[in-house]
Amino acid sequence: MGFDAWCEDKIVVSDTQAYRQFGNAVSPRVIEAVGREIVKT
Repeated sequence: MGFDAWCEDKIVVSDTQAYRQFGNAVSPRVIEAVGREIVKT
């Protein structure tokens, strides 16, 4: 999990804004797992 290597070079906002965005990020695998659990019920 985590961020792909291609993301590392493309941070074009301030450090503070980048930290906020990374802190709010959710891994697509987590979203997929939650979606699968919702569909099961």
